[in-house]
Amino acid sequence: MPAARALARGLGCALLALAVAAGPVAPAGADEGLAQRLRLLRYYLQPDLTRPLEQAANPRARELLARARDAAEAAERAAEAGDEEEAARRTETALQLLASARSAAQERADGDTPRDRERIRQMRQEIEAYRQAFDAGLREKGPQAAALLDRARFEALVAEAREAERKGRLGEARTRLEHAYQMIVTALTRLRRNDTVVYGLDFRTPADEYAYEQRRNESYRMLVEQMAAEAEAARRRLADPFRDRAEQLRQEAEAAAAAGDWARAIRTMEEANRQLVRALRAMGLPVPG
Repeated sequence: MPAARALARGLGCALLALAVAAGPVAPAGADEGLAQRLRLLRYYLQPDLTRPLEQAANPRARELLARARDAAEAAERAAEAGDEEEAARRTETALQLLASARSAAQERADGDTPRDRERIRQMRQEIEAYRQAFDAGLREKGPQAAALLDRARFEALVAEAREAERKGRLGEARTRLEHAYQMIVTALTRLRRNDTVVYGLDFRTPADEYAYEQRRNESYRMLVEQMAAEAEAARRRLADPFRDRAEQLRQEAEAAAAAGDWARAIRTMEEANRQLVRALRAMGLPVPG
């Protein structure tokens, strides 16, 4: 039975904003759009995110990663030299190569299983929820804000993902959906600024809802680890009790899910997420939620 839930999406925007802000400040003279894409590129090239590509069974993934790194270095050099056009071109090339590397890394591991297709279905569901929130925001703020989203490219990515899925190329489908997700969340972040965006998600089963909360938990934990690596020791000490409690609750939620007690699993995972929000706040990140 579908369960509708209203979720504050300010957190999702905060997660994206932190990811985009990762890395050093862009070279002086780069325009805002180029600076953001350079920061995004640096984020994607972090060792923790490229390690799966380096360890992939498909050698094509490693080759594409090496080319992406070369393009990223060329983009940085061009930006430092003030050649914004060349920097933008190289940055886009690097991002495309990284996307291809992820697809290549997944090709041999992917199977056409119900679980694989369910993961893609969930991604589509989230993207559609963001799209609806963005369109609602346009109605509030006027058509001039439509320029925040390259609608043609966004729709093309969604269509390409659907075609890739139809042909059984599930890794490629996920990569296209990841790009579409980044585009729509970025657009919504800029549209809403400091607003809290609330939208509804309809889940087919309690298991779907639990899986969604579990993915949120994974995102929170990644963000907490990033913040902890940079925070002062005093702030980390303030956050530690919340982190410990969140881990305990996560394990309890997983045990409840394994036993088929979805209501308890969902409730417990939601509380684990709230504890992680408190940890983030303790370390100085003003996260809503």
